[in-house]
Amino acid sequence: MDCLYISRRLKSNNQALIKNSSRIRLCKTFGLDNKKGNRNEDDKSYIYEADDVRLKIYDNGTYLYEINKYGEDMVTVSDKEAIEIAEKFLKNNNLLPEDFEYCGISRDIVQGGKDNKEVEVAKIIYFSRFINGEQVDGNSQVYVMLINDGEINQVYSSFIKNQKKKKVNDNFFIDINEGVENLVNPNNFLDIDESADEISVENIEIEYWEDSSPYSEDNYIQPIYRITGNEYSEGKNIGEFEILTQALKPQEKGKEK
Repeated sequence: MDCLYISRRLKSNNQALIKNSSRIRLCKTFGLDNKKGNRNEDDKSYIYEADDVRLKIYDNGTYLYEINKYGEDMVTVSDKEAIEIAEKFLKNNNLLPEDFEYCGISRDIVQGGKDNKEVEVAKIIYFSRFINGEQVDGNSQVYVMLINDGEINQVYSSFIKNQKKKKVNDNFFIDINEGVENLVNPNNFLDIDESADEISVENIEIEYWEDSSPYSEDNYIQPIYRITGNEYSEGKNIGEFEILTQALKPQEKGKEK
């Protein structure tokens, strides 16, 4: 089985220049190009502000743009219109990588008004990376929040940039039987009911995982095992479980040419 995983390598003498040019471009995109950023060493970020607009850019490229304007007015655009507005904004400003696609929508609902009815006050449009048609799992994402008549209220972006690709073969992978034997491991993502005393593995899949956050230093998009099945308590089926565990051998995960 051949699988791609992707690493990021930036030359140290160019890193500051790349970050600075990225900040300048983002500030210009969001209308803050004439503002001086305040450095926050605690979380390694720069903050740019003007009136009720705020842009926070982290050293690893993650950023959050937001406007302090969030009320109880109903969103008037449809889901289709919201997706089109978000995608057009991101693409027109070169904020959406070519391998990212729309992957979902969520809503902020509040109760209010004379009848205390539920009102949809925001739509959040999500975009994720896809490799060979498969969505990359993890906490990397780009999203746009829309309010009122389609006004952009927030833009968030966090993903690994400047990738280099490298082929890995079967010898790089943890044997699947070894993976199953070491399921209950604190280093794995475990979604198992606390009362379960037995699990039955029904399905094992290989997926991509990308770990990017404001503080992430992980430079890899890597394959993982997604293991699912049934969970039992005192012989009774109480639901389904999910476990995510590393698929590459540790010494190969960080190896670069």
